[in-house]
Amino acid sequence: MSHWAVGLVIFHTLFYAVFIPRAAARLLAAARAQASAAGSAGGAENGAPGLTERDHEQQAGERPRGVRTARFAGSLVAFHMLALAVLYNGLMPALSGSPTLIEPRHVAGAALMAAASALAAWALVVFRSWRIWASLTPDHQLVTGGPYRWVRHPIYLAMDLLAVGSWLWAPGAVAAVGAALVMVAGDLRGRAEESLLQEELGVPYRDYMRRVRRFVPGIY
Repeated sequence: MSHWAVGLVIFHTLFYAVFIPRAAARLLAAARAQASAAGSAGGAENGAPGLTERDHEQQAGERPRGVRTARFAGSLVAFHMLALAVLYNGLMPALSGSPTLIEPRHVAGAALMAAASALAAWALVVFRSWRIWASLTPDHQLVTGGPYRWVRHPIYLAMDLLAVGSWLWAPGAVAAVGAALVMVAGDLRGRAEESLLQEELGVPYRDYMRRVRRFVPGIY
C-alpha cells in the first residue's frame, strides 16, 4: 500500500473513530438494561414490583411508544450507505499509483478530511441524543449550540467534507460520483429530519430554520 493510501486510511479511521465512544456508551447502556430487566423479573417472581414494559424499552435504548421517526428513515440510511460504497469503490483504483509530489489538491483534501472529523466530534459533544435513525422522543429538546448555531446538519456536512476531501486526495470519475451521491443522501436525510422536527416542535424549529442554513452558513 502506498503512503497515499495509508494517509487516506488514517483520515477515514479518524473520522469513524469519533463515533465509537457514543456507540460504545449505547451498547453498555443496553447491556446494563438487560441485566436490570433480568434482575427485575426475578424480583417480581419473588413478590417485588418489576419494571414496566416502557421502562424496559427506555433502558434498553429501544424506541418507546410515542416516539416519532422521520419518513423513509431506513431507506435514506441505506441510500447513504450505498453512496459511501460507491465512493470507496471509486477510491480504490486511484490509490494504486504512487505519486511522488505533494500537490495543492492533496493539501486541500487533507484539510477537508481533518475538518470533517473535527466537525463531527464537535456536533456529537453537544447533540447527546444522536442516533443513526432520525427519531424524536417526547422529551426531545432542540439543539442550537455548538456547530448547530451555524448549520442545521453538521454531521451530514462532515460526511460531505470527508467525501469531497477523499475525492481531492484520490480523484477519479467513480469517486466523484460517489462524493456527489453522499451529498445528495445527506441533503435528503436532512430534509426528512426537518419535516419531522417541524411537525413535532412547530414554531421554535421553524424560527430556527429561518435563522440557520442547512449546510452552508448564509447560503444554503
